[in-house]
Amino acid sequence: MIFVFFALFCFNNVDSFLPVERQFLQQGIICQGRRYTGQELRKKNLVLEAKSKEKKKFDQLDEFLESSFDFSELQGVKFLSLENLNIGSSAETYEEYWFDPRIHTFGNTGPLGALHASLAPFATKVIDQFAYGGRNVRKEVIETFPDDALIFDFGCGTGTSTPKGSVGIDTSPEMLAAAEVYYPGRRYILGNIESFGEDNSCDIVLISFVFHEMPFAARKKVFENACRVAKKKVVVVDISKDYCPSETMLMGEPYVLCHLENTEEYLTQQGCIVESLVEGHVNAFTYNLNKI
Repeated sequence: MIFVFFALFCFNNVDSFLPVERQFLQQGIICQGRRYTGQELRKKNLVLEAKSKEKKKFDQLDEFLESSFDFSELQGVKFLSLENLNIGSSAETYEEYWFDPRIHTFGNTGPLGALHASLAPFATKVIDQFAYGGRNVRKEVIETFPDDALIFDFGCGTGTSTPKGSVGIDTSPEMLAAAEVYYPGRRYILGNIESFGEDNSCDIVLISFVFHEMPFAARKKVFENACRVAKKKVVVVDISKDYCPSETMLMGEPYVLCHLENTEEYLTQQGCIVESLVEGHVNAFTYNLNKI
């Protein structure tokens, strides 16, 4: 049963999600203050059907999970038990995008955020395996950094992109609690990456798969802050503008269409060097500072 649940969490375009697809067609999504219906998105070609080769069968996913993870060990991880987390009331509401409960359907905070945090590292491994051809793009990027570089990982989440000896920053206590368990040997700080850090306080700022989860105005603030904090360079890794999200994916990614529309244009205008890491899926943007 856990495999079925996990598969639904990882893959947003499986046929069994048709009721959610119908809900999407009726309600649509909001992008930059405008509501788009599913029919409008299809007419605009903003949403395309996923290629059949990218639709994975549950038995194939089960085989991969069973060979890669021991879920019996996962039951002993303390942060999976909600009573062990210092979290706020699930009834509390937030206007800030980093507390948006629509993110990945679960949100990043509260009881569902804790569940999200417990599954996220495994979801990342599955996506790497099936969508990126078995490549760990986060690791590939990190390996290009000097060993002695002080790195701030902005929006670190559960620490999948946070190198050893570096600093991960996030607004979610639940994500940081998971990071401490899954990826120890780093320093994790609860903070807002729009304003975190002193001038020239690190060598490199890494922003990995964060921009597609925030509105455009926030992306600008975070990038400008990263340029203030870093001495040598800022590296942004995120979904390629050529990627075509499924309608169900959009249910859990309220800001991704805005990201696909304008992030690359904005970053290239700032002088970033663009590199395709996984064709049609992931790009990296490097902004060289060399202040000191």
